[in-house]
Amino acid sequence: MGKFRTCVTGFFVGSLAAGLTVLLTTPRSGRELRYQINTTGENLKKTSKQIKSDISQLKNNFIELQSRSKHTLKSVGSDLKEAITNWKEDTNPVIQSLKADIEALKEKAEQAAKEMKPN
Repeated sequence: MGKFRTCVTGFFVGSLAAGLTVLLTTPRSGRELRYQINTTGENLKKTSKQIKSDISQLKNNFIELQSRSKHTLKSVGSDLKEAITNWKEDTNPVIQSLKADIEALKEKAEQAAKEMKPN
């Protein structure tokens, strides 16, 4: 904690020295300098408020996006499951028919092999 305190103290002393140097070497009068400092401070406050507002809006947009995406993903998942189930139901008769055709061809091939085989 001592190093941190020393560092912070050094920072403030350095900032104070830099500020005094700027004030003593500035080419403007005190009135002009105070006006500029006030104007810059006001602009900084406005910019800070705008950034805070933008961050808040971004956060709200992100929360809304997250909520919508959860709903959409659930809907897509349900739709996908339903589509797969429907596809299975639609293709099952075709698969059964193909299996029957394959079995019939197999039987015919065996029958033809028996007929061609010399006794």
